[in-house]
Amino acid sequence: MGHTYAGSFGNSRRRLLAGSAAVAGGWIAECGGRDARSTSGPLVAPELMAPPISSPLFPADITERTPHVQRQMNGHGYLTVQVVPDRVSVAFRGPHEVANPTSAIATIANYGVASGSPKATAQ
Repeated sequence: MGHTYAGSFGNSRRRLLAGSAAVAGGWIAECGGRDARSTSGPLVAPELMAPPISSPLFPADITERTPHVQRQMNGHGYLTVQVVPDRVSVAFRGPHEVANPTSAIATIANYGVASGSPKATAQ
């Protein structure tokens, strides 16, 4: 009792992540049709995926093999989301130095989705 996850399993977690093939990244994607890998069919919703704050990043650009991705962000960070009746606004934010807890934070990109629209647009 009294141990935190990081305190109890920190070394094991670091070894697992160091050898893991799993990687992450942030992106804005357009979801349409019945097949997520296809750009055919009507656009039905945007996907706004937060970049990871501490996970390994994608080693390469995925947009060629994933045609529905509008933009890929290869940096550590997070999302802030504002929801009001007529729109959803998202800011992709990230630190200049992820290992530095006092690092400055910058906005990487801003996107919005208007009420009734299936498309995210850069703001």
